[in-house]
Amino acid sequence: MPENINCLSQDFKQKCYRANDIKRIFIPKSNGKQRPLGLPTVEDKLVQQSISQILQSTWEQEFMRNSYGYRPNKSAHQAVHSLGLNLQFKGHGYIVEADIKGFFDNLDHDWLMRMLKQRIDDVAILSLISQWLKARIKSPDGVFDKLSSSSPQGGIISPVLANGLKRK
Repeated sequence: MPENINCLSQDFKQKCYRANDIKRIFIPKSNGKQRPLGLPTVEDKLVQQSISQILQSTWEQEFMRNSYGYRPNKSAHQAVHSLGLNLQFKGHGYIVEADIKGFFDNLDHDWLMRMLKQRIDDVAILSLISQWLKARIKSPDGVFDKLSSSSPQGGIISPVLANGLKRK
């Protein structure tokens, strides 16, 4: 394993790292449908984790205290607890829930990259993100696809990119 990390490090130093194909699997949902997951290779997960930590540390200061989605040290349980306290002690009269159906499945790559370029000045990081978005998807039947929209659920970088689109 250390030799793999050394090879990956060398690829970065020599600027020859390239994103690998993504394995597509489907997991059943409670409504009978299936959720597509994209599973990056271990190498891509390591690199995505590194880039995610850089982006999260940059963007974390911009979030409001009561924003819970895809953030370090925040969870759905904390969000529910906070909501319960607010409803019990602050007397709010209504709750609004919103879920963007198929958000990760319908994320336009060109639009996402334009938005990220407004927030990220590092060309190398933008190039990595673009590679991950354009990586080929290998379906369970062995067929490869290249998608112009979507950011695979299952990749470490996807929720971080979604958070990069949020503003205070």
